[in-house]
Amino acid sequence: MAKIQTPRKADGIAAALESQIIEGSRAPSVRLDERSLAEEFGVSRTPVCEAIRNLASMGLIENLGL
Repeated sequence: MAKIQTPRKADGIAAALESQIIEGSRAPSVRLDERSLAEEFGVSRTPVCEAIRNLASMGLIENLGL
């Protein structure tokens, strides 16, 4: 029997943020606040942190680690 994989929360958040950044609804140079994003997406901060790391590894954002 094949295992059904469900999308990870971090992947969905990263995809949503990537779309918002590319479309311009997230302004350049505006800080992505983990707590605000967690509240916005209805998740804990952990998947938000992972999504931010993923976007930074793609070169889409700069993770300043503040």
